[in-house]
Order: sequence, then C-alpha cells, then structure tokens
Amino acid sequence: MAFWSSQTVTAKQQQFNDLIRPFDANRVQQGAYELSLSREVLTTPPHSPKFSPIVEDVLMIEPGQFGLLFTEEVVHIPANVIAFISIKASVKFGGLVNISGFHVDPGYQGRLKFSVYNAGTETIPLKIGQPAFLIWFSDLDTATNDPYGKPHQHVNQTGITPHDRVRMQNPIPSPAALDERLKMLEGRWRVFVATGKYFVLPLVVAVVAGVVIWMLTTISPGRGDRHMREQFASPKVGSAPVFASPPAVPATAGEPVGEPMQTLSVPGGTITPVPSAEIKTPSATPEPSVSVKRSKRSRP
Repeated sequence: MAFWSSQTVTAKQQQFNDLIRPFDANRVQQGAYELSLSREVLTTPPHSPKFSPIVEDVLMIEPGQFGLLFTEEVVHIPANVIAFISIKASVKFGGLVNISGFHVDPGYQGRLKFSVYNAGTETIPLKIGQPAFLIWFSDLDTATNDPYGKPHQHVNQTGITPHDRVRMQNPIPSPAALDERLKMLEGRWRVFVATGKYFVLPLVVAVVAGVVIWMLTTISPGRGDRHMREQFASPKVGSAPVFASPPAVPATAGEPVGEPMQTLSVPGGTITPVPSAEIKTPSATPEPSVSVKRSKRSRP
C-alpha cells in the first residue's frame, strides 16, 4: 500500500474523471487535495441568544459548540483505493477538532461530512468556500469485493439530513458555558455570604442564646435547688447557726471540768473551732470578818 503523490492525484483525476468534482489542479498540495467548505453547515444552538452562526458568508463556531460541515466537492473513491481525511492545520490550531473519523471507505461516493467540535477558548471563523479540509489517497493490494454502498446511510449524501437536525437541535453543555454558570454561582454565593454576615448570623446567634438562657433559667435552677436541699438545709434569715454538740468527754482527775468543744455545721462539712484561752477574772477575796468582842470591863 502506497500513498499517492501530487502527480498521481492529478493523473488519477484525468483517468477516472470523477475522483473529485469539481477539480482544481491548484488545490493539489504535497500529495493531498484541499477540499473547501460548502454552505451546507449546521451547528448546535449558540450559548448566547445574540450569537449568529453565519455572518456575511463566515461560519462562526463558538467555544464548546459542535458543528456538521460538508465539503463543496463530491468525491468518488475507487474500489481499490482508500482515502484519509483531516482538517487543515491553520484551522486546527484554533481548537477545531474532527470527531467524525479519518478515513473514506473504498467505493464511497458523495460529499464528505465532518463532525467537528471547538475545543478552544475563542470563536473560530470559517469562510464559506475556503480550503479547510485535506484528503489523501492510497492503493489497496487489490480491489475489494464489498465496496461502500447500500444499505449504508451515507450513500450519495449531498447535505444535511433530518436526522442531522434532530441530533443538533439541543444545546451542549460546553466548558465555556459551564465556566459562565460557575461565575454566576460564585457571584450569588458572595451576595449570600455578605447577607448572612450582617443579617442571618446575628439572628442565629440571638436564637441560640435565647435557647441557652431558657434552659438555664427553666431546667437547671430546679435541679440545683433540689440538690441543695438534699445536701444541707439553708439557714433561716436572722437565726443563729446550727451547732452540733459532741458527746461530753469525762474529765480526768485533777483537771477542771470545762465546757465541751462545739463544732459548727457549714455547707460542705463541719468546722471545729480551736478552744480559746479562758481568762478568769479573779474574784474579790472576801476580807476576813473581824469579830469584835467587847470585853467586859472590869469593874474597878
């Protein structure tokens, strides 16, 4: 199998006469033939409602948009030949990708249809009639006994079909469209955060604080009072503190019997006061009584 040279392409065109119609010898370049873009074009709905697909014979393909493109020329591939197709580099560098296939079967006859996708970030303009596609030819070792024909659906295709229109009528979520939607959502989120910072957050804090205060004033005090009553009795206002008198300790011989030590009951335990030094005021010693005895005067 060998690819045709530019001379072979021109010679085969003269031999078969219908290899490419219409044929322009100036379009034979580096062993390939340059096919031009026809007016039979179809794209998915544009992402912008103001976008126009065709402006003054220029097809505009947006980023993320699919398109069906047809060649102006009709090709007829012999049964002993296989062809290969591609998009010109000057068009591909803009981001246009051929997703329909890269070969033409032996025996095919009709216009070539390219399914393309703009994977770039900029709109790609294609002028109607400009050379946009390339086709190469190569010999098979022998003519195939099953050339392309019926019942294949693309036999003798000339342009857009109703099936093509159905497939291309719905918009396609593209990276560019998704980026626009993300930017819109980010803007809305900033507005929500700003609103929540100054309005929603204080309201939530106030509600939480109200719930906490209600719990402290309604539930906790009742439990605390019951616990306090169980632990100790609260003294009444104006009453003396309650003391618990321990059992009296018997005094040993020779020691004065004093008052027993007392303990003070306080919340959480008892306190035993240290006995203070007892200061005894000496009592007034009674003076001994002087008994005056009147002696009997002796009578002289």
